[in-house]
Parts: sequence; C-alpha cells; structure tokens
Amino acid sequence: MTEKDEVLYNRFLANRHEADFRVLLERDRESLTLFLYGYVHNMEDAEEVMLDTILPNNSRRH
Repeated sequence: MTEKDEVLYNRFLANRHEADFRVLLERDRESLTLFLYGYVHNMEDAEEVMLDTILPNNSRRH
C-alpha cells in the first residue's frame, strides 16, 4: 500500500524528510513536467517550474 501524496508532502514540509520528497518526485515528475512543457514549450524551463512548484520557498538553490 502506498501513502497518499498529501501525507508524504505534509511530512516533507514539516520535517524535511527527503525520502518522502523522493517518492513524490518519482511518482509525479514526468507527468507534471510534460504538462508544464505544454505551457512553456521548453523542457528545461518545464523542469524548473515543476521543481519550483513542488518545493516550498527557499528550499532550492539556483
């Protein structure tokens, strides 16, 4: 049985538990990136927007 995305994401936000984030990223990375590509028409930009969407503020270093 897999945990719901909401549970994993909330636990990641609360504790910065990287394993939870990895599970979410593996599950949703490709579909979310391709969805965003439809708007930005550039794969690198789509990946960056995807990460900016998933990660809370100040969690990524540019």
